[in-house]
Amino acid sequence: MPERSGDYMIRATGLYPQDVDTVQDMAAARKTVESDPEVALVLESVTGSGLCVCVRGPITHNAKEYSAVYEKIAAAKSAQWKLSGKLDTQTKDCNRLRFLSYDPDIYVNWDAKVFEVPRAESKPVDESQSTPAKERGDADQSDKSQKADPKDLDDAALAARRKTAEDMLAGVDWQNDTHGFQTS
Repeated sequence: MPERSGDYMIRATGLYPQDVDTVQDMAAARKTVESDPEVALVLESVTGSGLCVCVRGPITHNAKEYSAVYEKIAAAKSAQWKLSGKLDTQTKDCNRLRFLSYDPDIYVNWDAKVFEVPRAESKPVDESQSTPAKERGDADQSDKSQKADPKDLDDAALAARRKTAEDMLAGVDWQNDTHGFQTS
């Protein structure tokens, strides 16, 4: 029998739903969260007394990582927004179903920026214990950024990336050459 479990998580969407319950001044709350460039989606809750605010964050690949990122986003956004409602922290569970209620005034920001998760202090690396890049076979990549700018990719490279995304996600509604949404 199928079951929902963080053990089966392959990849999260990069959207972190922040449920704010019992909002006192809905218009002011919406104005605050809709002005945040990292907010991708804002809609009224089913009861009409709260908001679901989806913040765009980094893609995570397991339940523990998802919860850790969620908690950092929730703490930062609670401090930033200072809303009158109560943040429901149960949505940090990636196994929880999330239904979007009908809201004729839904706010959507297709170009929401990704919330940059603060990095923990890292320990110094003992270079004597690491394998040189040349031995790993990535000497040519050692000085390059890990992410190519999509504007610098030719048509063939963009087509290959889109095909990879479509193969992985089993359906993409492309918004432009480099951005799309999973449809299945």
